[in-house]
Amino acid sequence: MMKRLFWGLIPMALSGCLGWINQEVEIDLPEHKSKIVLNALLKDGDTQVKLGIHRSHGMMDEGSIKDGLPDANVQMRVNGELLERFSFFGGEDPYTAPYRIHIGDSIDVEIDAPGYASVSSSTVVPAPTELISARFGSVDRGLGSVPQREVFFRVSPPVEGKSYYVLKFAQQREGQPMRTAIQLTSNLPFITPMYPFNVGFESTPTQGTEAEIVVLVSELFYSGTQEDLESYLILETVSKEYYDYVTTFYYHYNNQSPDIFGGEPTPMPSNIVNGYGIFGAASSHMVRIE
Repeated sequence: MMKRLFWGLIPMALSGCLGWINQEVEIDLPEHKSKIVLNALLKDGDTQVKLGIHRSHGMMDEGSIKDGLPDANVQMRVNGELLERFSFFGGEDPYTAPYRIHIGDSIDVEIDAPGYASVSSSTVVPAPTELISARFGSVDRGLGSVPQREVFFRVSPPVEGKSYYVLKFAQQREGQPMRTAIQLTSNLPFITPMYPFNVGFESTPTQGTEAEIVVLVSELFYSGTQEDLESYLILETVSKEYYDYVTTFYYHYNNQSPDIFGGEPTPMPSNIVNGYGIFGAASSHMVRIE
């Protein structure tokens, strides 16, 4: 399929002068075969299963990728038992069904819709890893005028085997909502940046009760007076598939700066058979930072 792209108003410096050119480029794009996209993160304690079900879009396709896929048929089994019918209200709303998610739940899902190949996936809700303690360290100005604070924390050994974590920082003042959109960074090689604002890491032999790990927090919210301000560290234990997805998405997002031609494309992992997206699970533990 031949598509014509129009590139206009491209600044170029020619012979020391700023000139403008318009150029038409014809490229041969393969026909896009739309597939079902499933995105969901099921968390221990949630009282609803929420599934974002959409369709993939080609470069020239019309419509919004945020719109849900109508007429999808969802078959989900939790520990082998079929969950009741899912509801969908249209637009960007997810498909939902009432169910309280528990640690250890084994969840399988199959989705089909008219005109699309059926997709499937599975996940298991992991047991949480305990945060033993967390404390603040020193403060410096960081980049520009934004202060950065050290946060030291200890974690218990994984329950069994290897575990995967997403670490979040939150602050709350009485009568105001808890805020987690605060930048976390680290210079430790096993701490991986994530978009937006969080970091992740895998369990290693050094991350036991005697190991203390440090990250840096850029206080973008509540950065004035510390009076009546409580700070928390949240450790989410996540499925490996979800961990691989969110850590890769950081590089995918950065490679699009300042636009889609800013860097090399980053292949995104997916555990959706015959489709795209990610189907993951998580449990969490939170402690107040002293």
